[in-house]
Amino acid sequence: NKGIERTTITYNAVTGAMGKAAGGSQWERALTLYDEMKEMGIEPNMHTYTSLISAMEKAAGGSRWGIALAFFHEMKRSGMRPDLVTYTALIEAMGKAPEGSQWERALQLFDEMKGSGIQPITRTYSALIGAMVRVEGGSQWELAVELYVEMKEKGFEPDLFTYTALISAMEKVAGGSDWKRALGFFEEMKEKGVHPDEVTYSALISALNSAAGCSEWTKAFDLFTEMEERGVEPDKGTYRALVRALEKAEGGCWWERAVELFDQMKGRGVEPDLIMFNALIGVMEKAEGGCQWRVALELFHEMDEWGVQPNTATYKALENAIKKGAAKQREAGSDLDPLLQYLEEMRIQGQLHSAIHAALLLQTAMRGQGKNLADE
Repeated sequence: NKGIERTTITYNAVTGAMGKAAGGSQWERALTLYDEMKEMGIEPNMHTYTSLISAMEKAAGGSRWGIALAFFHEMKRSGMRPDLVTYTALIEAMGKAPEGSQWERALQLFDEMKGSGIQPITRTYSALIGAMVRVEGGSQWELAVELYVEMKEKGFEPDLFTYTALISAMEKVAGGSDWKRALGFFEEMKEKGVHPDEVTYSALISALNSAAGCSEWTKAFDLFTEMEERGVEPDKGTYRALVRALEKAEGGCWWERAVELFDQMKGRGVEPDLIMFNALIGVMEKAEGGCQWRVALELFHEMDEWGVQPNTATYKALENAIKKGAAKQREAGSDLDPLLQYLEEMRIQGQLHSAIHAALLLQTAMRGQGKNLADE
């Protein structure tokens, strides 16, 4: 607009707005604004760089941490001294890297910050603890606990984000979650008056379904009940975690409960995704009392109605369900024709996503009758 003077302050304000866009920052537009201000000879200041780093941190699908780090180095080369806000935003960016947390870089930045005389605050500790979660091979949970102890020793009170990050770290312990420690953090936060939100509950339920051996599914559903009693609305992550808890239940899956959860989720306007459908089909394969192959196929058909494309894991779970269904009918001395007929009807009606995979699924069932598609 002609009436607006373009200054560093103006560009900073617009760049800041790009970083706060709903659904993830408009980070590419922020970069365009930065290039534009440089072309016009308008010099960026520390606030410019901090806004850019924050925009990179909040990018949808994971931070653009490499670009954020480049801006950080550029501002230091320009003689600017990063402040607490800058360091905290950059540490947050390291924890949100799409390919997995850059936790070692986050720790280096944390040490550099303290070495330059800048004292961290609760948000900084929370960001660093969060960076210990999404680590390849399992969370750096010991470091997360050490940071938690350090922040308390320095007089900083953990907040919602701190506790949620700690619980998530316990969920992702290599070899099976440390769900007991996660529950301990959960009880502590409530005792201190910190109210858990849907993300906290989902993380804790995930910790319970990730227990070594089999899930602590009854505790997971107790939490779900508590969550609803407290008026906390479950989200997609909550329902996913609950279905996975049922899938890993000792003695077989409670498939009817999984279907109830699925219907409840849809009734509340939460759209199912690929992860949810795969988990549900997995539940049907492992159902208590025998494989629910027909329900698995109905779920497979419903994926198409929601515009969800199956992947290799989907087909593998469905193939396993059909194998078990065929085996169950053979053991009972039943004819496999009803299963074959059902599959064939789905294929003819176009309810199987791929002709190749439809043929493979039919082949899987027909092997139980000593038949082959080539014989048909």
